[in-house]
Amino acid sequence: MLQEDNSDPEVRSESDDDSDWDEEPEAITDFAEVDGEPLQAPAAATATPSTSAGGPAVASSDSEESEDEAAVTRPAAGYTRVEQAGGQAVSRTGRVWTTVPPNHRVRAHPGNIMRGRPGPKGAARNISTPKDALALFLPDSLLTKILGHTNEEGERLAAAKNRTHIPVTLEELRAFIGLLLLRGCEGDRRCDVNDLFYGPFSRPFYRATMTEHRFVHIKRILRFDNREDREERRKKDKFAAIREVFSDFNCLLREHYTPSDCVTVDETLRAYRGRCGFVIYMPNKPDKYGLLFRDVADARSRYVLNMLPYAGKAEDPDPALHVTGASAVVHHLVRPFQRSGRNVTADRFYSSVDLCEELLAQGLTYVGTVMATRRHLPEEAKATEGREDQSSMFFWSENIMLTSYKKNRNKNVLLLSTQHAEPLVATDGKKKPEVMHFYNETKGGVDTVDQMLGTYTCRVATRRWPMAVFLMMLDVAALNGWVICAASGTFTNTRHGARKLFLRELGLSLVTPLIRLRPVEGLTMKTKAAIESVLGSSLPTQPQPPAEPTTGRARCVLCVTEQQGTGYKRSRHTNVNKIKQRCFKCTRPVCGNHSRRAGAVCNACDAGPSQGSDDE
Repeated sequence: MLQEDNSDPEVRSESDDDSDWDEEPEAITDFAEVDGEPLQAPAAATATPSTSAGGPAVASSDSEESEDEAAVTRPAAGYTRVEQAGGQAVSRTGRVWTTVPPNHRVRAHPGNIMRGRPGPKGAARNISTPKDALALFLPDSLLTKILGHTNEEGERLAAAKNRTHIPVTLEELRAFIGLLLLRGCEGDRRCDVNDLFYGPFSRPFYRATMTEHRFVHIKRILRFDNREDREERRKKDKFAAIREVFSDFNCLLREHYTPSDCVTVDETLRAYRGRCGFVIYMPNKPDKYGLLFRDVADARSRYVLNMLPYAGKAEDPDPALHVTGASAVVHHLVRPFQRSGRNVTADRFYSSVDLCEELLAQGLTYVGTVMATRRHLPEEAKATEGREDQSSMFFWSENIMLTSYKKNRNKNVLLLSTQHAEPLVATDGKKKPEVMHFYNETKGGVDTVDQMLGTYTCRVATRRWPMAVFLMMLDVAALNGWVICAASGTFTNTRHGARKLFLRELGLSLVTPLIRLRPVEGLTMKTKAAIESVLGSSLPTQPQPPAEPTTGRARCVLCVTEQQGTGYKRSRHTNVNKIKQRCFKCTRPVCGNHSRRAGAVCNACDAGPSQGSDDE
């Protein structure tokens, strides 16, 4: 069984997610709820201050509390109050739990009151196009930093082969990112690169943007740190190859968005099987091998707020970067949201009584399942003998409510909550507690993000793990940009592929500037046709330079015509002399007998103008 401190992520199993429950959370399967109107404030946030509500309450005046006192004590619709005998239960550590609920007629706890409006904030409020939304998370300053390290690597490789490196420009880097996003959007990430640019299965926007050789070259030399001092930095941080860029990106995630009343903490496994010292094996995950990230996401809108990569232990680890222990991971992820009155939902891998008390002291409530082996839990909550199936027991200790739900003879689910204080169970057949319904509704924040990223992902096969991390950053930036644009009402109809339309418009807006700057001279007809297809307009016709007069000797075309007839260009006999003189209008060779006027104009070209001038 997993323990809280110094736990290795390699032993983290899918069974800790309570996925064996008979009812999956609706947030994971209902995409209409996932993407539709994600930024609306929940109704519980504006309800009467009752600790039995499904979200943080808003404080009211004393007069309003006295008038609505009867309404506060009434259970919510669809729930009934459980009456149980008074008593106490003592855990092995000596912690006392009582079966009598606290006074529910008082105002909500200060940690259960949220202030502020969820949704985009700052510059993100004025975003209406996908390109501007992506620029919030990948600004020019971040791309310029990547561009500098990329050109340094290009110069190093070119010098080793005695070649000249053509520097990558900022427009080229944006277009390269656009092609990666379009490749994931159109489902081409498993196709061969040559098939994307050329052949019967190619798409016009690849060929119109850049050549296949340039695309592969940029992908090869893309770097995110200084190569010279990388080994020195690796002694303190194994994630040093992309740490600086990743940290800047991570800070931008929470800078442009205010989360709703509930956030979800969970882990995600990014598929990767290359050479890397911190690849994680999780047999119950779909990808099994990959890079581990602990994430916190908005439980309502599925906006990614913070990420913590697992990079193993370095030789001399930096305490600020090397975070171990389940409780320490949660504290690190939710630190930006302290004193905000929000709720944190996590599974039993992270839950403990100590964590609930620490978060409550920081102005955050907590809801999550908990392992039966955790400290401070009473034995009465773990026991199932003598209890009916689908029955619930409730225990309270210092603002923490412990719920024990016996599903059947072999299944007992324990939940901790500092947001709920009422012993309420549903009136349907399964009689699930209210806290369990709330957990099912909010635990799928990160899982739904993984599902959405997997649907349209630019992840491709690569041997370099920093490249795999960068591709994940692109997916997260595109998803967060989608959430921000959805707040403006531009892309909201998710049942008709609006997110795919968003990614298409985003990718085309990134590649179009480079296509317009691409010179047309020297391009093949198929490449020109691809450019015209992407731009939706014909290319301007290039003026042809006048042909230089030929100075070589040739036989007079009119003499040959007289001897052999029309259509012959060469004389069968050598009785026609070769001459250098040519008609300056048709540039054909003409002798003096068949030309007149100054300038050597042949009779055929001179016939029209001469007759016209005579008529005048």
